[in-house]
Amino acid sequence: MKRKLLIINVALLAIVLFGLAELMNSIAEADSRHEVLLGGSGEQKSPVFPASAETSRLRPADFRPIVDRLLFSPDRNPVIEVEEPTQEQRNTARPAYPLLVGVMDFGDGPIAMLSETARGTPRPVAVGEQVGEFTFLAATEDGIVLEWSGRKFEVAEEELVGTTVKRVQPRTKTGIRRSTSATRSTSAMRSVNLSPQKKKSVSKKHYIGAPLSGQTGRRTADPNDGVPDGTTTDGWVRRVRKTPFGSQHWWEAQPR
Repeated sequence: MKRKLLIINVALLAIVLFGLAELMNSIAEADSRHEVLLGGSGEQKSPVFPASAETSRLRPADFRPIVDRLLFSPDRNPVIEVEEPTQEQRNTARPAYPLLVGVMDFGDGPIAMLSETARGTPRPVAVGEQVGEFTFLAATEDGIVLEWSGRKFEVAEEELVGTTVKRVQPRTKTGIRRSTSATRSTSAMRSVNLSPQKKKSVSKKHYIGAPLSGQTGRRTADPNDGVPDGTTTDGWVRRVRKTPFGSQHWWEAQPR
């Protein structure tokens, strides 16, 4: 039994010694790598980089070479050339487009049903034939191609409505009504009849009550006597005022 314990202790001691040896080797290798990284010297100075040169301010003209040498459009021209119309084209105004009813093709080329005016009768027009001042050249997906005065026009279907003839409506003569003596007298009678009638003052006796409290020159009146507003009697004037809650009646002394 003691012999087995001795063998185990010797084996454990050998394992511990082997582990210590491996640890020392690892430490030595780490120190060597550290010295290689440091280069065997002390403190090292950081590298000095030169300052960047001052950039000049960009101008729009600096981008002109990019426009002139664009890879996707080698034939691009920065100068736009506008073709001015000739004097003859300026003096001549283009007429209105004809009316398009439809386009058909039976294999021999397109045939358009065209009419010069909006109220005209459409007729078949083949390629190269004229309708009015235009020449039919070809048909497109949403219109046709016409030629006029040496120029080609690709016209959409919505624009082919033809010329509209404006109808001149005759002027209707309106008679001037002259006023005669009869009409003047009739209008005068109507104005007299339409004018409100003034209430005549009544001089008969009416009930004039006691003076109103706190109001000088006013007396009570009977609201059921039917006397209209403005009636005068014995130096008193009847006053009637309509309110949302009813009518107010009183007598007021006439000013002298």
